[in-house]
Amino acid sequence: MKVNKLLISVLAASTILMLSGCDYVEKNKVVDELTKQQEEQKARIDQLEKRLEQETKKTNTIEKQSISLINSTKLLAQVVKEIKHQQDTFVFTEFNPDQTKYFILNNGSVGIAGRVLSVEAIENGSVIHMSLANLLSIPVSNIGFHATWGGERPGDLKEYAKWQQLLFSTTMNSTLKLLPGQWQDINLTLGVSPNNLKYLKLAINMQNINFDNLPPADNRQKKSKK
Repeated sequence: MKVNKLLISVLAASTILMLSGCDYVEKNKVVDELTKQQEEQKARIDQLEKRLEQETKKTNTIEKQSISLINSTKLLAQVVKEIKHQQDTFVFTEFNPDQTKYFILNNGSVGIAGRVLSVEAIENGSVIHMSLANLLSIPVSNIGFHATWGGERPGDLKEYAKWQQLLFSTTMNSTLKLLPGQWQDINLTLGVSPNNLKYLKLAINMQNINFDNLPPADNRQKKSKK
């Protein structure tokens, strides 16, 4: 009997040890699995952070290149940026030459960007110094304008009719030729003093417009080499 009791006690103790050992192994497996998942998640987070950092660097590089391009070339992107709050297409444009820096004229056939450089007083009126750039991909020549100008536009509708009667207008012809994407300075002479020149309306005169073709690329390269 004593031997049997002893065997039973030993077996019971062995069973408890085996169960405890199994529990320990299972717990270790769970801990290892959780640790592995955490490491995988951390690795994914690190990858995402690296991607975000790379994208941020790319964005910063692009922004720096864009700013550098605008500042160095002073091409049409700067004009578009300055007037992005306006509509993209203008059959005519109205502005105060003393307060406006950039404008666009686009009647569907000809597109011109302009910038007002200065307004100068002369003996019989004013000279508006401005630059124009051709927005098309081909040269345009004989560009003229329909111009209307005068005093400041009234805010009161009752004074609008009288103000219109006091405006001056004319049609201007020229032999001006604009190449694609290049600025060219022009002078616009008007018969009122700068103090009385607070309104200018411009539209493109299409009467004598010519659309020219660009010379072949080979010819342009040969000319540049010469």
